[in-house]
Amino acid sequence: MNTPSSPPAIPSVLPEIAADAAKAATTACNVCKSTAARMERCVQQHPGATLLAAAGFGILAMLTVRALTPPPPRHRAAQLLEDLQQRLSEIADSGAQSVSRGVDQLGDLHLDRKLGRLSHGIKNLFH
Repeated sequence: MNTPSSPPAIPSVLPEIAADAAKAATTACNVCKSTAARMERCVQQHPGATLLAAAGFGILAMLTVRALTPPPPRHRAAQLLEDLQQRLSEIADSGAQSVSRGVDQLGDLHLDRKLGRLSHGIKNLFH
């Protein structure tokens, strides 16, 4: 095994990159500080407008969340009960129609006359 006795040499470009990165970070920090200072000044000068803007953003956020939230799922038991109620209603309606038709057919048979003749015939048998 051949082990090197000294660490590899650092390229001369790295210090330049580090200096550029430091300069960019400093510039970014200055921009943020100046933006924060301008924002603070604006809030101090226009407190009413700031409150209205904050309320507007809050309402906008609430409406966005409400629009993106799916409706709550219906409970399965409630859906089954509604289905049962609808089916029973349909059965009751069809039963009422059947009874109505049966009553109409009984009226068409004139049972009162037929039963009257039958009862008269039975009375005549025993007299």
